[in-house]
Amino acid sequence: MLPTNWERRVDTLYWEGVSAMPRGAFHGPADLPAVRRSLGFHQGAEAVLRDVLAQRPQDERAVEKLAALLYSTGRTLGLLDRHREAADVLAEAAELYLLPARLPEGRQLLVGDVWIRRARALGNLGASLSALRLVNKALAVYAVSGVQEPGHPRTADLARVLALAAEVVLVHGDPDQALTCARESLGRYRGLAPGRPLTTADESVGYIVTAMEVAVRVETVRRQWDTVAALDRLLVGSYPAGDPNRRKAAALQVAHLRLAGHRVAADHTPGVLLTGAETARAHEEATAALPVSLAEALRRVARRWPDSGAEALRTAVAEQESMSASARVPDHDRLDDHARAAAELAVLAADTDPVAACRIAVEAHLLLEVGCTRATGTGHRGSWLVQHATPWARCLEVAATTADSLYGRQGRGFTEDLRTSVDDLRNLLLTLPAHHSGEQARQVLDRATAILRTR
Repeated sequence: MLPTNWERRVDTLYWEGVSAMPRGAFHGPADLPAVRRSLGFHQGAEAVLRDVLAQRPQDERAVEKLAALLYSTGRTLGLLDRHREAADVLAEAAELYLLPARLPEGRQLLVGDVWIRRARALGNLGASLSALRLVNKALAVYAVSGVQEPGHPRTADLARVLALAAEVVLVHGDPDQALTCARESLGRYRGLAPGRPLTTADESVGYIVTAMEVAVRVETVRRQWDTVAALDRLLVGSYPAGDPNRRKAAALQVAHLRLAGHRVAADHTPGVLLTGAETARAHEEATAALPVSLAEALRRVARRWPDSGAEALRTAVAEQESMSASARVPDHDRLDDHARAAAELAVLAADTDPVAACRIAVEAHLLLEVGCTRATGTGHRGSWLVQHATPWARCLEVAATTADSLYGRQGRGFTEDLRTSVDDLRNLLLTLPAHHSGEQARQVLDRATAILRTR
């Protein structure tokens, strides 16, 4: 089918925007005026598409082009630190991709790509729960599509999504899962170019670097110095001479060598001459603590309350590697039981170990979201809520009470995100069977709301 006049106009503006975008802008310091010019072209194309859809709302080609364009716009807005706009634009892109009742596989993966980008934007706004929910949804889409099979033509897409997931989860979720995402991403990139150095894959180097940085961060805390040294060498070599990121990578390499006890090697590392300030910043970054993992949180609860069931829960949901909430419990029949147990442990630990309690509460919340989605899909949401609404409300109350201990005061974004989760559950209570009022859960949610008003 030949392109129409509006399609030619949209395509021209789109490619002008692509040409205006500085090379490597998404993976390093960007020329912001050039990024803004690129955004202007794409917003012009968006205006054309919206005019077309105002006249022909069912035009499938216009809908498809607008969704793809909004995805690109969302990425660009993120470069300009306009994260709220990016999140909103990407939400619309996902809605457009989801319009057909039955999505073909290719479009399902596009939705996953949009969700992981939106997770990144929401993470930058401090909306940790929403960011982690979207990471879970994005990885679930790829998990059911068969892309994880060796040799799949969309392997590079999965590797990219895993790298972005690792970045989000490291800040907002479980560092054990962040490391697994990073390792899986790097493994897939290696499989795409066997025998070649990872960082020679120019089109993917930014995502490879992201995955390596996450892996280095977690492995440093774990004191896995051989792994750290190998990744450091790759990271330093991935940047051209004169790039500020090369200096930062070299400074971290020196800091890691010193932490590993290799002071002579650190003092004679070839490359850039570092200032004292650069060395100090690198040491501070290399020695910074990570958020507590779910495994460690449950160990802490188990040590304090040996008969609480925390150790059994740790074995069930945190002993094996996983990348998201959906993957924590391979046995779907046990997911709800494990989620309720986690919620109870979060309540138990809230007063004495708020850091562990918050991690457990957040992970319980994510598991309960998965359980609720599955129950909705099978037509059993009402009966599911009868059993799980009150434990779910309690874990949100714990998160509201203990959030500062784990996440710090991330400001309005984190508070609003928690409030949204509380309101979402309150609305779900309206779907309870008529003979169940859900009053106990509502009372807990009211307490959580009162706590959030003080933040």
